[in-house]
Parts: sequence; structure tokens; C-alpha cells
Amino acid sequence: EGFPAFHDFDSGDIYLLMAQAYLAMGENEKAMDSLEQSVMFYLDKITPTNKMRIAALRQNPPLIAHGIIGIPAPEVLRVKLTGKLMSPEFEPLRDTERFSALESKVNAL
Repeated sequence: EGFPAFHDFDSGDIYLLMAQAYLAMGENEKAMDSLEQSVMFYLDKITPTNKMRIAALRQNPPLIAHGIIGIPAPEVLRVKLTGKLMSPEFEPLRDTERFSALESKVNAL
């Protein structure tokens, strides 16, 4: 009866794992690319366009039992992303301009 519940297998955390792998190989620029992709994945969740798309899917979910995963509050997202950025694995990237810019985006939430 009904359709199976929807599960989102995509996650910005996969980019964090890629960043760690690149750091282990000494590829700091590629690691930073992956770190940026991770943060942007989560920031995209709270864009107005995404909020409208999710609201529309909640009203008429195609093949989904319980609608779509919720949108995190910006404050919650800021705390979680700050924790990810402060992970000890990313210490080698902290003194770069790109890391500072990424940190500024997160702090602006």
C-alpha cells in the first residue's frame, strides 16, 4: 500500500571524504575544491529556489510516501558546517584565502 519512503542518498559529506583523501595525497587545491563543494551542497538547501521546490514537492509528492526531507534552519546549518570546517583533518587548509572565504559564507548564515 502506498509508495516507499524517499531516502536521499546524496550528501555533501561525501565531498568531505574526498577532501580528506586529496589531503592525504598532498593535493591541497583539489581538497579545497571538495571542501567548497561540500559547503555549497548544504548552502544550496536553504536557497529560495530550493525552498520553493521542496514546498511544491511536499504538496504533491511524486512516488514519495512522506514528502521531502526538511530544510535546516540557517542557525543550525551554521553550527553544523562550522563543526565540519573545524575538523582537525582540514588544518592544512585553514591558512588559505579560499578557506577564509568559505568560513565567511558559513558565518554569514
